[in-house]
Amino acid sequence: MKTSDFNLEYFKFIREEILKRLDLHYKLVLSKFAFAGILFAFLSKTPPSTALSAFALASIFCFLFDVVILENLGWIRSAGAFVRQNIEQVDLPTVRVLKWETHFAQRSGPWRCFSWLGYVLGVWIIGPSFYVGFILSDFHWEIMDILQSALCLYLLVYSGWWLGKKNLAKDVVPMESAKSDSPLTSD
Repeated sequence: MKTSDFNLEYFKFIREEILKRLDLHYKLVLSKFAFAGILFAFLSKTPPSTALSAFALASIFCFLFDVVILENLGWIRSAGAFVRQNIEQVDLPTVRVLKWETHFAQRSGPWRCFSWLGYVLGVWIIGPSFYVGFILSDFHWEIMDILQSALCLYLLVYSGWWLGKKNLAKDVVPMESAKSDSPLTSD
């Protein structure tokens, strides 16, 4: 097998992985909406047998979904940056390289499925909304409520600020990858 054939197959594998993760991304976002709504509806209709709040639990699960969604987006972004750096930045006289990442996916900066503000206002806002509902309706100064509130606040900051900025902000560099020798050859 020629080196160029091997590298072409490897490139195809990376693109397939990106496409699978993009498909997974949209499924995760829709699952978050459905799961949070169903969980809240179920817990708010059942008589409370524990000190756990329907609002707080829905908020916690929303934030956990956000962690998975944002980590997946970070991986997609980093894989695209790897393709851009190691395949599209190659300059060989006899090989013309199609530059999808450079001329489309990352044209206006790093690849983003959502802008940070768009994600916060469109997807992430559900968790904080449930948290506000918890504070306004179910919060009492009891140990379980304080613990639930602390967990919600931690996940709110972790998923919204730290992971959101890390994976969606314009000026954030994707995970580091080393520059490889050219995967393309003119053989």
